[in-house]
Amino acid sequence: MSDGFAPVGPWLVSADLVGDPQQLKIETWVNGEVRQSSNTNDMIYGCAELL
Repeated sequence: MSDGFAPVGPWLVSADLVGDPQQLKIETWVNGEVRQSSNTNDMIYGCAELL
């Protein structure tokens, strides 16, 4: 991985701390600006299907 590349982070947590994986906030920030703000419920493929 290159510096600054963390598509699943910067943290990993155990499943018992996640709650409902289909109700998680998703945000992408680039140079201090929000580029994406959504929820896992809005994804085309569900979390279980992706994993």
